[in-house]
Amino acid sequence: MMDPMVIKKINKKETIRLHTYILGIYFLISPLEDVLSFEVGTLAKYVSILFLFAVIPFLYINKVKIITKKNMQLCVFPFMMIILAWLSCFWSISFQTSFSRNISYTTLPLLFIIIYCTPFNPREYRYVLNMALLGGILVFIIIVFEMGFSQILSKRLTLNASNDPNNLAALLLLPLCISIGKFYDFKLHKIKPIYFLVGIPVFFIFLITGSRGGVLSLVVFLISYLWLTSVKTNFYGIIKIIIIISIIAYFIIRLLPEGYILRLFSKESYINAATSSGQRGQIWKNIFKYIIPELPIYGYGSGCSFIALSWIYGHLKGVHNTYLNMLIQYGIFGLPLFIAFIIKVFKTLLKEKSSFEIAMLLGILCTIFFLDSYAKKFFWNILYLLAIFLRSNSSEIMVRGKR
Repeated sequence: MMDPMVIKKINKKETIRLHTYILGIYFLISPLEDVLSFEVGTLAKYVSILFLFAVIPFLYINKVKIITKKNMQLCVFPFMMIILAWLSCFWSISFQTSFSRNISYTTLPLLFIIIYCTPFNPREYRYVLNMALLGGILVFIIIVFEMGFSQILSKRLTLNASNDPNNLAALLLLPLCISIGKFYDFKLHKIKPIYFLVGIPVFFIFLITGSRGGVLSLVVFLISYLWLTSVKTNFYGIIKIIIIISIIAYFIIRLLPEGYILRLFSKESYINAATSSGQRGQIWKNIFKYIIPELPIYGYGSGCSFIALSWIYGHLKGVHNTYLNMLIQYGIFGLPLFIAFIIKVFKTLLKEKSSFEIAMLLGILCTIFFLDSYAKKFFWNILYLLAIFLRSNSSEIMVRGKR
């Protein structure tokens, strides 16, 4: 451990560096990717490229050691996933599909590696959290101004008619979790009203997407967060926040049309999703019945899962499950490697005893159970945020390459 006086001295000099400002802009606009998408890609992609142009000189000038034993213990997994993705082009059932998909399968994990190898300070982590939260508010403002409340409630909500409402819900999970995490300070047992006001509109938009997987992910986050935090705080604090959140949720849910309430909270809705033809439950059943028994040991290649499902349905079909998707794409190689990466992130967070960050990870792991997410920003954005946290919370604070 560092000397407390040294830590205090470093904290006084905490500043938000240029690359972190750019990273904050990335998190700010990420929930808006449905409307900030163009033929050449999303705006967030170009902001992330700008981040790379800013962070690489910073790492060089400050002589930051990128290749260290600690860094490699975690970064080796996404690096191996990148290699596996490109190797799969040799056995892919559609080389063009795999090559195209591997652009995202390379850039997203690579950005994680670079972020994790970059030193951050606690102030920078708080800044990125606030920018991500502000992104959720921007979604609410844009939707209200463009549609109005009456039109918002007329159908499942998206920012763009061609996009999936579940994708928007997954993008909003991060700012919603942040608002909840900042709403009640368990250390001081103090409510912060500003996050109460911020969280309500984000939660409302989140529900209007009609995403059942999103609701389940939020429940997983809440249960995990309260349970993990209960070890550090008194029983009164836990009961207090449960009551407040329950009251807020009750009144917001009452604003929803009956169709939304039935879809999100009725047992019949979830049974239907598991048993109806074309729904997730039946898709997964067909995968286990028809695809997996014939699956080559090395899989069908990057991005080719929906092609494999077309052999059953007669048209391209999504798997709607990241874990099964990894299995179909890479056989026995992909899923164990992906799970090993998640477990390593989880264990690293456990060492830091970080209740909020662990709960966020568990929440997104629930989300990707219902969506094909490995090429999606909503999955990687939470991993990026966890990487920033781990570097900012590390006892190995580095200043100009020195401890």
